This record gives sequence, C-alpha cells and structure tokens, in this order.
Amino acid sequence: MLTADLVQARRRDGRLHVAPLRGRRLERALELAEVIIGILDSQLAAPRSEVMAALRAVEAVPSERRLARGLAKLALDRCTFDAEEGVEPQLLRAQVFKEATRRRLAQGLEDLDVTAVLTEIGAQHGLSAQQVHARLYGDLRETHLLQAFDAISGPDLVASYDLAQAQAVLLKAVRVQVDVEARDPEALRTLFHRLKFHRLLFELSALPPRDKKRPVPRYRLQIDGPYSLFSAVSRYGLQLAMLVPALAGCDRWWLEAEVAWGPNRDRLDFSLEGGRRQKNQSGETRAGDALLLADDALRLPDDVARLVSDIEGLDAGWRATPCADILDLPGVGLCIPDLRLERDDGA
Repeated sequence: MLTADLVQARRRDGRLHVAPLRGRRLERALELAEVIIGILDSQLAAPRSEVMAALRAVEAVPSERRLARGLAKLALDRCTFDAEEGVEPQLLRAQVFKEATRRRLAQGLEDLDVTAVLTEIGAQHGLSAQQVHARLYGDLRETHLLQAFDAISGPDLVASYDLAQAQAVLLKAVRVQVDVEARDPEALRTLFHRLKFHRLLFELSALPPRDKKRPVPRYRLQIDGPYSLFSAVSRYGLQLAMLVPALAGCDRWWLEAEVAWGPNRDRLDFSLEGGRRQKNQSGETRAGDALLLADDALRLPDDVARLVSDIEGLDAGWRATPCADILDLPGVGLCIPDLRLERDDGA
C-alpha cells in the first residue's frame, strides 16, 4: 500500500484531486513498471541494500519520480526479505569478538590477523572467512536477502496503482460516506461481512432506488475515519483503506470523504466512484476490477470465530453460522448481526 507522501494529488477549491493514469502518463507508468519488475526478478538472493539501490537508480525525470517510487513501493510489498539461513549472526559476532579479544591481548593490536580470526571461527561452522564476514551483521534489515518476489505483470501493477492512491488518501480520512447499489444480495452480504471483519465503525441506512421502474437496492454507509475518534491510530486507517477493495462486488458505488491532508492536516473533500460494470474509454472492464475481486477470502474476526468455537463446544444443540442479513429493528434502525443461531432440530 502507498503512503500519503507517494500520492500524486493536487488541491483545488477545497477538494483533493487524485488524477488517474491516462495517456502518456499511463504509457510511461507501464514502462517504469516493466523496469521495476525486471530489477526485482534479477535481484533474487541479493541484499535489501542492493535491491533498493537498483530501484533508486531507475531513470525518471523529476515529474515522474513520485510515480516511479510509488510503483516500486507496490512491487516491494510483494517481496519477501529475510536473513540468510544458517548460523545466527549474534552467535558469530560473539565468537568472533571473543576470539579477536583473546588474540589482541596475547599478540597486541598491531599483530591481530582478522582473516585468521574469521577463518578459525568459520572452521567451527563449516564456513569460509568470507562467509563469516558476510554473515556477521546478517540480522540487520539492510542485509536481509530477497527471498521471493510474488510475480505480477506490468499492466496489473499499474492497474493497482490508482487503487493504492485512493487507499493512501483514506488513511487520512476524518469521515467517509459511501452509497452502494447492488442487484445481487450476495454482493451486499459480502460487503457488509468485510466491513465487520475489518472492524470499521459504520452506520447503515437505506436509500430510495434511483430508478423506480428498475429498482436496485441502495444503501448509505457513514464511517468514522482514523482522524475522527481515533486520531493518529494507523491500524484503523489501514482497515479503512481496505474499504475500497471491499466495494468491488457492487454494481456501482460513490464515495465521499473528508480528509486531514498535509502537515497542517487541512480539511479537504475527496470523492471516488466505481463499480463492477464501469468501463474504461475503450469500452472494456477496467483492469483493476480483477485485482479488486481477488481480495482475500472472507474470514470471521478472531473474537467472533472464538465465539463460534465456544458455541460448537457446548454440545447444546445450537449451530452458529455467519450472518450478513440486514435487519430493520424498531427504534434501532438497520443493523447486521455477526452470527445466526439455529437449533440442530430446526425448532
């Protein structure tokens, strides 16, 4: 996911505008994406410091540098870095420093042969002096090796960029309002299930359909942002950013947000819209839709999953299943229970 400093946004008339990639910028983004992917493919088993240096060396004019950094960040999110397997660096350091101290006291600092020290310690672990030297600080982040890169095509990486920019803006949201339309009840159940899984605080209300002749269920979500009740709580901001992929199954959706933007946290309005049936200029379904629909499989929040397990362990004839039905309770309004409890005998 992008951070706010990597978003290409401009302010105008109290609104924050994030321009999607189009025309020459889209072509250039595809070129940069291919270069970045090629670098990561060729840098497997290289230390993080070398990988980052290669990415920083990607040629880009000043107006493209933020775009290049953003694409590199999204690609790096797909990478796995870890220390090289083998002897723990802490153990090697302790042994090398202990042996070096022993020799210095016996021979003097000027006669200390570092290679001999590394060779002796390496012999204890089946390593050469060069291998010992390379592993001495292998637990530092910059020395971690690129173990794996989850492959992605250039077009798919670019398609994820616009989504990532919107998510980065929502990290700074004070409040969010989303109107959704969905003909398929399962799409709404999936949306509400994901909202509850991500622990977003929201109010739900029904809206009249836009077309009375062909009514489509329509709802409004009012969601508190991380800069509202939970100012500076980044975890809630990340959960809110996951709202955008959760909307992917709806026919159409419209999002309006108030964000605290910039070092002074200026209050600006931000809007976004999309949907499964939205087409691009060539009449094709947007490339990003496939990525949005490929979101993680639905899972119950940990505490709800524990409750289900506890109910099943009671052996009292009750069965608990996830529930995303919309209930209209008098005096309460619309709500969505976490679970549905049913008796095994159907009573």
